[in-house]
Amino acid sequence: MKMFNCNLGGNLSGNTKCKVPKVVGFTLLGVVGAGALIVSGSAIVKGLWNWLLTDLFGFKRITLKQAFGLTILAKFLFGGGGFSHSNSGGHSKKKYIKKDILIKEEKDLTEDEPKETEEPVVEKETTK
Repeated sequence: MKMFNCNLGGNLSGNTKCKVPKVVGFTLLGVVGAGALIVSGSAIVKGLWNWLLTDLFGFKRITLKQAFGLTILAKFLFGGGGFSHSNSGGHSKKKYIKKDILIKEEKDLTEDEPKETEEPVVEKETTK
């Protein structure tokens, strides 16, 4: 008996493989990898806190759970961290850069054009 029966009524030839084990494997790998990143990031925060702040300011030492909570709190307060790639409601940096370049190019073009000079005003002499 096969663990993953991928034949859903179709005729499977010998060169077709079932993708379910690969998907499950990559999903498990992703979950384990994300967990490892979270634990290692919290361990770094814990190590830095316990190394620097206890000696410099006399703070108490923290646990791994507290370091994880501190990391989440910092994420909420300061943002960043690369968790969000959406740009809803804001302008991208590229747009500003392109806009600045276009404005600079327009200024350069207007500086190169010859400036219009005013013609001297000649007063008509009136004869009396």
